[in-house]
Amino acid sequence: MSACSEGYYTSGTHCYKCPSNCLTCSSFSKCLTCPLEYLLLNNNCIVSCPTGKFSNVVSNQYVCSSCGTNCATCTVFSTNCLTCNSKYYISLNKCYACSSLCETCNGTESNNCLSCSDGYYLSGGSCLACSTSCLTCSGSNLLFNINYLTFII
Repeated sequence: MSACSEGYYTSGTHCYKCPSNCLTCSSFSKCLTCPLEYLLLNNNCIVSCPTGKFSNVVSNQYVCSSCGTNCATCTVFSTNCLTCNSKYYISLNKCYACSSLCETCNGTESNNCLSCSDGYYLSGGSCLACSTSCLTCSGSNLLFNINYLTFII
């Protein structure tokens, strides 16, 4: 059997039509190229890239490529971050790690915290440890969630 026309794939001795959003395919579930209004991601033609991916051109095909390791969202290039993953902050479209105790921050120093990880509370931009019996607190003496209680009977 000769090759199938564009928009069709061969299975056995027959030609079958590719899905409507595929330009070419190797099976009904595996797009190889997409029309201009679609992007290729994991052998599927989609309208827009999901979070963590950006529209890119590879071998004359629009595809969804992954953002850089610490970017939550990016544009144009994998390293041109728009937002960062948790525990990172953005500066000049790049993501940098927060201090280890910070959940969110606006710099790398330990006094640049905007919020803290569980077991710590924010004080003047720094994360300080809660009492050992607390999961969260808003100061050294104010307890909100008790991890355990000891009863004496």
